[in-house]
Amino acid sequence: MKKLISTNGLSHEDWLKYRKQGIGGSDAGAICGLNPYVSPMSIFYEKTSSEVEDHDNESMRQGLDLEEYAVQRFMEGTAVCGIYSYGWCSSGAVDKSRGQADY
Repeated sequence: MKKLISTNGLSHEDWLKYRKQGIGGSDAGAICGLNPYVSPMSIFYEKTSSEVEDHDNESMRQGLDLEEYAVQRFMEGTAVCGIYSYGWCSSGAVDKSRGQADY
């Protein structure tokens, strides 16, 4: 069963709390041992602890700042149009997979 959970109007802290309830694409890579910066155990701790941490560094901020530019450049060379999603797409019997399309 697929559903879209709106994030429009959520505070950043509430968005972070919702993110803890499932596993997204970035988490999946770390869980599989493919992320040299994040271990599977750190994902486990992040998802099961009561703490809500906001990881922020210069690289992450630059990535967020450049998202729209990257999408525009991608659309220039392809026939794909970008769509911003103000929501989480959730699917699966356990309802723990999470995805949010940026554009």
